Amino acid sequence: MRRIKMRTFVFAFLCAATYLFIACCTVIAAEQPDMQQILKKLDEVIQRNNDLAKQNEELAKKVQRLEKQVTGGAAVPQKIKSDDEISILKERVKTLEQQGPAKENAEVASLKEDVGEMSAILQNVERKTLLDRVQMGVELRTRCDWFSLRERVKTKSLFGKTSYHHNSDKVQALCSNRFRLNMKAEIADNLVFNGRMVVYKNWTDDPYEDPQNDANRARYPGSSDVKLERAYVDYFFTPHPLLPLALSFGRFPTTDGMPTEFRENTARKSTYPALAYDYETDGAGVSFMLENLTGLKNSALRFLYGRSVSDNDYQIYRHADWYDGHLDEQDVYVAQFETETIKNSLFIINYFYSPEFSQPDVSFKGVNPVKLSSNLGSYSKLTFFFEAKKFLDSNFDWFAGYAQQWARADGKATWGLGPIPLQTIGLITNGESRERNAHAWQIGMRYNIPWETLNLPKVGVEFNTGSKYWLGLNGGAEDPLRKLTTRGNAWDFYYIQPITSHFMIRLGHTYVDQRHSYSPFGTPERLNTQIRNTYLLLDANF
Repeated sequence: MRRIKMRTFVFAFLCAATYLFIACCTVIAAEQPDMQQILKKLDEVIQRNNDLAKQNEELAKKVQRLEKQVTGGAAVPQKIKSDDEISILKERVKTLEQQGPAKENAEVASLKEDVGEMSAILQNVERKTLLDRVQMGVELRTRCDWFSLRERVKTKSLFGKTSYHHNSDKVQALCSNRFRLNMKAEIADNLVFNGRMVVYKNWTDDPYEDPQNDANRARYPGSSDVKLERAYVDYFFTPHPLLPLALSFGRFPTTDGMPTEFRENTARKSTYPALAYDYETDGAGVSFMLENLTGLKNSALRFLYGRSVSDNDYQIYRHADWYDGHLDEQDVYVAQFETETIKNSLFIINYFYSPEFSQPDVSFKGVNPVKLSSNLGSYSKLTFFFEAKKFLDSNFDWFAGYAQQWARADGKATWGLGPIPLQTIGLITNGESRERNAHAWQIGMRYNIPWETLNLPKVGVEFNTGSKYWLGLNGGAEDPLRKLTTRGNAWDFYYIQPITSHFMIRLGHTYVDQRHSYSPFGTPERLNTQIRNTYLLLDANF
């Protein structure tokens, strides 16, 4: 009872401290300079640089004229038509000889000095322009989660009697840091690179007995834990005026799928809806910009080919052996059409297809495979998604998505002790050949509270549901519960408090009701499991 009171006190204290912090930061943020004034000053600097460039060009021309006059090269006309013109020319030469070269040379030297100063200024401007093509940004997020689990478990005794019992568990204040380094380089007007490096870890998450643990890892030489989340190049070209194209290759932006930007309070950061596909993917793709051809605003047709391959640590030119527990190759094909329908809205049709679903990693099972198929089957999914921001010029943002899935189990994998089989699984089956169709829904909305004093906070709610055989493909999702993989129902509530344009706080609660166990392999088991997560998130970006 004392522990419950202490936890209640700690939670109340954190809420009170957060409220005071928000109030203080809001007052501070109110004192920040007006963004319009900053933009105005930036325009003035850019205009000044343009004026300097123009002055530099005029001065250079004037220097050329004076140099030619001093040497006499510019004073002699190419064609002499009269004696008057010759007289005028002789008089000009005589005047220059009387003045001597000193005055002219001094004027030229002065102008050259001015030109040198202008050139130095323009050199800095050109260098800055070049550096502006390379952009770097950082994000730092600290998040604390309070998880609780309750489940009703069905068991059978030795004599076949069925009984039920309840399990419960809690994980309190699981805190983590996530650091991102964002990179963008406009190598040319039609060649752009985007990248993101990530460090994501729980607080001091290492065994204390290790002399090189997480409390001192940065002070010891060792390996790097930085991970590459995305790194891709877009090459834009126009083979026909009505059909501009973009060729992309690398590690694609297939994580943080829409509508993740709603609760992240950012712009769109992914190519595909999260309901369709949310994994890190290596591959190549092409996008057809259809606006000139169809007249539909921001319309595009995209194709992606991705591939995951098995590795052989010793002989890269040989196929990895299944007995080493390696995954087989898997190809992924994605096609997507998207267009803007009404103002600030986006409609998407996405088709995902994997012709050969690879077998699971068996390295952890400690048993030998008895029979293995080349693949477990095929998988496809059709997703419809719509989102609208500031819907009909209101304060409401909303989205809705629906996905239909088709999975065909054509192969199976059997493990055993020697020749004795112990377990057989297939694609969402226990080894039998059959189809497993499923569907999922996702809806939600966000309201932009018009309170200038609190920097326009936001409140949102999201709901999704998946059927018994639903295979979400959402392993790269932002939320720790991967709610879109739920075979059951999931609710998400959140409140976003902007502090400045670069810093926000989010308080949220997620509830997941699992009706069936989740795995791509084996027949789902019936569950009665409820997971709750209350979290506090601090997010800064620069």
